[in-house]
Amino acid sequence: MCGIAGMFSLSGGIDLRTLEKMVSTLRHRGPDHEGVWLNDDHTVGLAQARLAVIDTSPSGNAPMLSSDGGVAITYNGEVYNFREIREELEGLGHSFRSRSDTEVALKAYMQWGIGCVNRFVGMFALALWDEDEGSLYLVRDRLGIKPLYYLSDPGFLAFGSEIKSLIDLPRFSKELSPQALLAYLRFQYVPAPHSIFKSVRKLPPGSILRFDGKELVEERYWHIGEAGVKWGEGSDADVEEEFLRILRQAVRDRLVSDVPLGSFLSGGIDSSLVVALMAEQGGSPPRTFTIGFEDPAYNEAPFAKRVAHHLGCEHTEQYVGPRDLLSAIPLLMDYYDEPFGDPSAIPTFLLSKMTRGYVTVALSGDGGDELFCGYDRYRWLGRMARFRNLPSPLMSSLRVVLGLLRDSWGESLRRLEDEDDLAETYLRAISIFDRRFLGDILREEWLVEGERNGAEYEERMRATLKERDPREAAMLLDLSSYLVDDLLVKVDRASMAHSLEVRVPLLDHRVVESAFRLPLKWKVRGNKTKLLLRRLLQRYLPRELFERPKRGFAVPLGDWFRGELAPVLERYLGEQRLTEDDILKPVGVRRLVAEHRSGKRDHYHRLWILLFLQMWRERYMV
Repeated sequence: MCGIAGMFSLSGGIDLRTLEKMVSTLRHRGPDHEGVWLNDDHTVGLAQARLAVIDTSPSGNAPMLSSDGGVAITYNGEVYNFREIREELEGLGHSFRSRSDTEVALKAYMQWGIGCVNRFVGMFALALWDEDEGSLYLVRDRLGIKPLYYLSDPGFLAFGSEIKSLIDLPRFSKELSPQALLAYLRFQYVPAPHSIFKSVRKLPPGSILRFDGKELVEERYWHIGEAGVKWGEGSDADVEEEFLRILRQAVRDRLVSDVPLGSFLSGGIDSSLVVALMAEQGGSPPRTFTIGFEDPAYNEAPFAKRVAHHLGCEHTEQYVGPRDLLSAIPLLMDYYDEPFGDPSAIPTFLLSKMTRGYVTVALSGDGGDELFCGYDRYRWLGRMARFRNLPSPLMSSLRVVLGLLRDSWGESLRRLEDEDDLAETYLRAISIFDRRFLGDILREEWLVEGERNGAEYEERMRATLKERDPREAAMLLDLSSYLVDDLLVKVDRASMAHSLEVRVPLLDHRVVESAFRLPLKWKVRGNKTKLLLRRLLQRYLPRELFERPKRGFAVPLGDWFRGELAPVLERYLGEQRLTEDDILKPVGVRRLVAEHRSGKRDHYHRLWILLFLQMWRERYMV
């Protein structure tokens, strides 16, 4: 795992000092080696900060050149099937100087061209320079597990694993994108291809960008919406065995490492299944890691400990209190170089720090909810679709009852009485700040400019809904947006802040394709979600160890904002601070703070999003 950066300037003038400065900002992603390469005419430069995981010797360092110097690569990630690809390449006459997957990726390009990425099973972001073509290729893995940002001008392209590697370039501008800002306030993250800065874009998952100095050409080489024909209509036993075979292979592939390896374990279905499949591989007992909280309402550590004991793991847990969690908040700004409003970044940061004290690589259970209908909102969406066909009086009665459960769902149901718009219903329900709140807290010019170009989500959702069950549409949308730009960003930044590589077996593209081709009956039935994953886990664990209400990886921010964090709220969101603020309205923000402190409303998530925004702006002087 690494951090990568580089530039291509048709007019030349690239120097080693600039490349070294770019890669130095990514040292936390790769503390084992920093390398830079510059071509003879100074038009192309590549850089890498390396975390050595496969072939830890210097022969695995990058940037790496072909033997004739015509192709250069800088590479972040892992291609898990590199040994099989290497064997095929050796059969075609290629020889190797290292045992690294970086060299395999380089030789694969030389043999098959950029289409070689279709052969890769893994997580990766890479840049390839082809001297003969005069082209720079940027590639991101199918699910977007590894990040890649770029900025471009006529005749120029620069890229990096994180925005901070681009900030000091003369072409970088700190002008914020109103569209990205509005999306952040609504959804707690900035969705691709946008970044918070107008001058920087994210390469979407499953994409290849080619730049020849004149033209940028972007194409998708993989899309989950094209996963293929349905399967899973055979016997239950056959379906379970086939999916278990695919999942076992995904876990087995991710155990390849030349450094110590373990797994996060929450005690929930997804991480428990991953650890169970690790344990059945034999060899040493899996090392597992859990963060516990002093507040029992947020503490899942006892569940994880019981699972680890049953599976025979070497388990490590660490309990953290308010002081630990609060002290982590300012540190997040150094690593999340876009505003990021998911509060679970705080415990994830601490979990990664603890885990890195023992291993260099950890597996994670991310992806199970998006693949197997794990969120409550999917079930509600299915019910809403059925409600549309009910008589209006019955619809009104149900609206009253369900509206008591959650305000946003109640508002969405009332909307359904007037119009048949499930896309807007779903997006309103997952929005932290809906349009009413945005009008209260955001200055008019930002709201107008952001909304002018802000209909992407609605359009994507409506397009996704065509000819699909609304629950499948929501999972597909979340897999390509919420998972990529929230959950995976959270884990990538929190783990790489501590030079920890995290691998996600459930997001192996073969697992994802197989899951999306399964009928819904394997995912949800009534109130029961993740049906197939539960059935598989029952082979390894007693039901009582994992059958419990779902919890998020949460922290008690609501209480803190009325206590320990009240002074921080006043510093960043107080009237004195916001009087001359050019983005936020003091009156609307003051109302949110007052309602939360009084207990009238629980605005903790909205306040966290605003607090992170203001702390981030201070850190990056925006």
